[in-house]
Amino acid sequence: MNHPSTLSIHKAKQPCHQIFEIKWATGQVERVVPSEQGTEEMLTVAFGGDWAPTGAMASSSKQEPENLYTELEAYLGETDFNLVNLEASLCVNGPAITKDGPALCIDSEALSSLKQLRCNVACLANNHIMDFGTIGLQQTLKELERLGIQHVGVIDSVSNTARELIVEKGSLRFAIVNVAEGEEGKAKANHAGAVPLLVDDVCQQVTQLAQLTNGVLVVIHAGREYLPVPAPYIQRAYRKIAEAGASIIVAHHPHVSQGVEVWNGVPIFYSLGNLLMSGGPYVNLYRSMGYLVVANLEKKRAFVC
Repeated sequence: MNHPSTLSIHKAKQPCHQIFEIKWATGQVERVVPSEQGTEEMLTVAFGGDWAPTGAMASSSKQEPENLYTELEAYLGETDFNLVNLEASLCVNGPAITKDGPALCIDSEALSSLKQLRCNVACLANNHIMDFGTIGLQQTLKELERLGIQHVGVIDSVSNTARELIVEKGSLRFAIVNVAEGEEGKAKANHAGAVPLLVDDVCQQVTQLAQLTNGVLVVIHAGREYLPVPAPYIQRAYRKIAEAGASIIVAHHPHVSQGVEVWNGVPIFYSLGNLLMSGGPYVNLYRSMGYLVVANLEKKRAFVC
């Protein structure tokens, strides 16, 4: 299975941003300025964390998105695909569902600022995508389609059971799998929702896709919020998925960044933290920091730990 030969981590702390590159073979970490695009035999994919501009951030995302994203926008212009965890639902019509925690709502104008981030793929498997029920989900999918942004991570009807997204560049073909613990928003029998994190099912899916593509990118929304390290059950689950044939595992939901490890030759990012979210009830330094992971995926060159 093909793994990234190098990874870039973008450390974002508003209003400034810093970009570092980790060379896994040597362990070197250095600040870089993006310049070259990937070749025809390399697919460059950026993974962003939790994104839901609400409150004051909603106004900024609509009126001055360039000040929110600063040099991040230019950096993402050098990648082939940019993934963001869209952790909110459009709510033009319909009340919020009954659930633990807040219901996160954005409007179409705020959602359109994803184009400022050059977002190609919205990851929807999370615990907020169903906050305004099936109506909110359908409105969100319709607006994403209008913006030309692909999506992955939800089952939106009984007949639509696609659980992965295939992205291609030249002769390269990679699968994106997006799952979540989901809480009240996870898909159930005959009910739309986020694709649930069922570890054995994900492992089977990853193994099958690994045989049909050049690699499998697994994006997971799960874990315990605000912990600086992953919970033991999360570590066990992600390691098992790595052993099943994933090329890279990138996760979010804790709203703070967590550790990184290489397991079975597979880089695992346990939590990217927030990309753009309000402080919420627990405001601290770490909630205002997040990491953007950029992976260079190659067809014939395996990742070297």
